[in-house]
Amino acid sequence: MKPYLLTFLLLSISITLSSQELKRKSVLKGRLQEEYFVLKNDKKIKQGQYVKSFLNVFDQKILVEYGYFDHNKKNGEWLEFYYYEPTNSLKAAGTYQDGLKQGLWRYYYPAKLHNKHNFLSMVGAERNTTIIEPEHKNDEKIIRFDSTLQVCLSNGRYEKGEKTGVWHYYFNNGSPYHIYNHSTDSLIKSYINDSNASSTIYLGGMAWFQQLYFLNLMKNIESVQINETSELICKMVDTEEGSTYAVVKSTGSPKYKEVVEKTLKELPDDWIFPKEDAPPLYLKFKLTIEPGQTRNNHLSFDYESGGQLL
Repeated sequence: MKPYLLTFLLLSISITLSSQELKRKSVLKGRLQEEYFVLKNDKKIKQGQYVKSFLNVFDQKILVEYGYFDHNKKNGEWLEFYYYEPTNSLKAAGTYQDGLKQGLWRYYYPAKLHNKHNFLSMVGAERNTTIIEPEHKNDEKIIRFDSTLQVCLSNGRYEKGEKTGVWHYYFNNGSPYHIYNHSTDSLIKSYINDSNASSTIYLGGMAWFQQLYFLNLMKNIESVQINETSELICKMVDTEEGSTYAVVKSTGSPKYKEVVEKTLKELPDDWIFPKEDAPPLYLKFKLTIEPGQTRNNHLSFDYESGGQLL
C-alpha cells in the first residue's frame, strides 16, 4: 500500500464570530502561546477556533496546533506541526470527537530543507506555514500551509483515543516499513529484518525513533544549563501499563537525566516486544561537553540488544 500524501496546498478558514457569544483569550506560557475563544457567560469554557504557536527568538509565531473546541473538548479536524523544524511542516492530521482522537489519522515526516540550516531558514525563508491575523478582534485567524511534498510516516484509525485495526508505517522515502494490527497486537508484516520474533522493534524503525527523540529533546533541553558530560542508559521493559524505559545507569548531571526522561515520556508508545525470551534492548543517550565549553555541546544516541552498552 502506498502512503497517502496530503495533496492540498492551502487551508484557509475565516469565520466571523458573534461578539455576543464568544470572547478571545490569549495565554502565554514561556514561549508557547495559546489563542482561543471562551464563552462570554463562562470564561472557563473553550469554544471555537484554537491556535497554539511558539514564539521563536525573533518573536515570530511558529504554528504548533490548530483545531476547534466544543465546550472544552477538541472536536473536528485537528492539525499538529513540527515547530522546532525550520520548515514548520505538518506533523499530523486527523479528527477529534469529544476530546479523543477518532477515525483516520495520518502522521508525516518533517519536510526537507532545500538548503542547509542557515540564518535565512531560521527567520522563516523555508517555512511552510503562515498565520494571518484577523482585522477584527473577534474574527478567526487564517492558517495556510503547504504539505504537498511531505512523506507519510504512518496512517490508521483511532477509536476513542486508542489506535485500532491495521496501521501502515513507512520509510522516509515512502517505501513500506511495518504493517501492524493494533487491535490484536500483532505484526502483520515487516519489510526489513526486524520482523524476527526475538527482536524488540519500534514501529517505523529505530531511525524514526531517533529522529523523534531528538526533535523532542531539543525543545526540552533548550533552557537547561548542563556543564558536564552526562550519560543515561535505559533498558526497555514491557509492562501491563505499556513500555517502560528502566534506567540502569546514569552518570553526570541529574538535569540531563530529568530532561531525557521527560522527553521519552512524550514519545509514542510504539514498541513491539518479542513473544519469547530474548536479549533485552538497551538505549544509550549521551551529552558530551568538550573542555572549556559551558553549553550543550554534542548529543548522541545508540542502542543494542544484550548488555555491551553497560
